[in-house]
Amino acid sequence: IDSNKHIVTIIDDNVEIAGFTIKNCSTGYSGIRIYNNYCNIHNNIIKFCGGGIELFYTDNNHVHNNIITNNLWGVFIDGSEDIIIGNNSLSGNIYGIEIGFSKNQIIDNSIIWNHLIGVLQIYSDNNDIICNNISFNSDIGIQFLISKKNRLLDSQVIDNKIGVKLDGGAERNNFNYCLFENSLSD
Repeated sequence: IDSNKHIVTIIDDNVEIAGFTIKNCSTGYSGIRIYNNYCNIHNNIIKFCGGGIELFYTDNNHVHNNIITNNLWGVFIDGSEDIIIGNNSLSGNIYGIEIGFSKNQIIDNSIIWNHLIGVLQIYSDNNDIICNNISFNSDIGIQFLISKKNRLLDSQVIDNKIGVKLDGGAERNNFNYCLFENSLSD
């Protein structure tokens, strides 16, 4: 599916989008935009859009087994709860995954590489980042900005300029069983 506007907009519950190549939306538009609950987005290729997959004020959605590349945002989540982002490959986006004003997200078993920032959380609490490879991001692997009680578990955060950055009230975040090998240079 090829368009210069939003390609797929979901406004109903229980929608499944699978097996598509979605590409070439303009900068201000997204490949898949979700406004409702219990949707399943899987086995898609999403590239050259403003936002790859965007979720706004939704609950209980699954985004898995997608290839999301060369967008401004790979996955953007705003005001949502209980979203599972799993087994995806995200590369070449400005932001791999951005989570804002959301809680209880799970990001697992994904490859998040070659972005400006791999994972950015803003005002987002109680999220789990589990068993991911977050690498080769030119600025930051994971950034927590005013985000609390998040867990980073069993992940590799390697070859980023900065592995993990905690800003402005990011507190009580836990990092367990992770490999960190990053470089900070002037």
